[in-house]
Amino acid sequence: MEGDQMKRNYKFLTASVALSTVLVAGGCSDPEENSGDEASEGGDEIVETGEDGTANPQPNDSFGGIELSGDGEIPEGLETAEDPAFEEGDTVTINASHIAGMEGAEGTIVSAFDTNAYSVSYDRSDSSERVENYQWVIDEEIRGGSQEDPYAEGEEVEISTERIEGMYEATAVIEAVEEDATVYMVDFSLTESEDTALNYKWLIEKELSAN
Repeated sequence: MEGDQMKRNYKFLTASVALSTVLVAGGCSDPEENSGDEASEGGDEIVETGEDGTANPQPNDSFGGIELSGDGEIPEGLETAEDPAFEEGDTVTINASHIAGMEGAEGTIVSAFDTNAYSVSYDRSDSSERVENYQWVIDEEIRGGSQEDPYAEGEEVEISTERIEGMYEATAVIEAVEEDATVYMVDFSLTESEDTALNYKWLIEKELSAN
């Protein structure tokens, strides 16, 4: 009798151990499955973050906050170009990459002016962030306006326009000079999105080609 009881106890114990093993194994597999789901969800979030990260169309990160479309206002003292290569209404192809989606875009000339144009670097007036080689600022957008000779490379000037947040009243260093340039205000649609830039300031003649 005692032998039968021991056999029954042994069978019950064996079954319990087997069931516990199954439950433990099942419990171990759940986190792996959940981990896979979380990784998948995390991947989606990364993609979404990437899309958000490319919403700002500047190839140069320091250009953040740039206004795609301008107000169309002409700086005081800026003279209309007498004999521009491209006239108002002409269709052109843009060969510059000031912003992502600009290069290769088809544009329409809004207006053309004769002046000196500069590539400048400066610290934003609203932060310590540095903007490198911004193109283009013209004589009439520099505090003090036009002068007899163009500003020279390495010279410090104060900017009097606000096309990027923190540009206005920033002290800038002249990096490059385009002397006696024709600058253009241009409308165009970005190649990488459906966004349109209106009255974009400025593109110089060598950054444009006829269609």
